[in-house]
Amino acid sequence: MSATTGMALLLPVTFNISVECGLLMLAGVYCGAVYGGSISAILVGIPVQLRPFQRPLMAFPWQSGRAREALLYALYASAVVEW
Repeated sequence: MSATTGMALLLPVTFNISVECGLLMLAGVYCGAVYGGSISAILVGIPVQLRPFQRPLMAFPWQSGRAREALLYALYASAVVEW
């Protein structure tokens, strides 16, 4: 399931809550899905959904023992670059 599919599935849930909470929930789902896809891309080398910021991070960091740093950069990128 992609980030946009997750947002589309949860969109009807946001009709019954306030606008601010609904937007924050959809933003959290989107950023979580993007970051979740980068975990397998960095640690295992299998990209689920290829984003531009994941390409330089996919092969080298987990082979050189810097997976923690790569995951941290992916977390920042999923929160900042997407917005």
